Amino acid sequence: MVCNGRVSAPSETSSTPPSSRSAADPLAAPLSRSVGGATAKVLAAHLDLHTVGDLLHHYPRRYAERGELTRLSDLPVDEHVTVVAEVADARVLTFNRGRGQRLEVTLTDGSGRLRLVFFGRGAHHHKRELLPGRRGLFAGKVSLFNRRLQLAHPAYQLLGTAGEGPGGEADAVAAFTARLIPLYPACRQMESWKIAKAVDTVLASLEADRWAGVEDPLPPRLRADHDLPPLPEALRRVHRPSGRAEVEAARRRLKWDEAFVLQVALARRRHADARLPAVPR
Repeated sequence: MVCNGRVSAPSETSSTPPSSRSAADPLAAPLSRSVGGATAKVLAAHLDLHTVGDLLHHYPRRYAERGELTRLSDLPVDEHVTVVAEVADARVLTFNRGRGQRLEVTLTDGSGRLRLVFFGRGAHHHKRELLPGRRGLFAGKVSLFNRRLQLAHPAYQLLGTAGEGPGGEADAVAAFTARLIPLYPACRQMESWKIAKAVDTVLASLEADRWAGVEDPLPPRLRADHDLPPLPEALRRVHRPSGRAEVEAARRRLKWDEAFVLQVALARRRHADARLPAVPR
């Protein structure tokens, strides 16, 4: 799978360089127009994603199936991770002679355990949400304390009944409870599910306009000869697949994009070189 690729979109007869897009192509639009300035700023600064096309070519690194729990036994220390796991237990403890409180939550996936730690007045709020048996996505930097893996004050998104997620984000919860959950290359400032939410916003906008103005780098005949879906369908499948078959079909198509655009660029360069006057020696 190509990650963070920038797929260009020349037509069969266009003289536009393959590394650029038409200004009318919605994939060339800045992200601030669709996801808002604050989110666009973080995506640009930390993930080098500036346009709608950049975001849609930031593909999931993998997919989790509903009910599938990531192996906690393989978590690397000192790295930012996103895990899918189930709450085993949660308890509020006091320290500093009762003046301080912390919530300790134990996650499990059958292969290992991971502790979440929350300090301060928000501990009881998290305890009301993180009930034993609830599943969710949890993101944070893995640390080792008293020889136990833990995430301190992780961000999380519960999976389950719509409307029960943090902040009442019913649509986001529903998206994560789909059969395949996309997990994106992320960072501390922008968790995987926030990227997924931005992708949802962009896809919804493009689909509302029926992908008007989006240029496909692959000629129709080439797509037909190799049974490749159009670019809009490939992008939908890679971000919101209904099953593994759709993921593989989308990956296959998107690999063609990069190879074809590279070939077009090389052909144009050879053509330009051939038109240069010969230099006598």
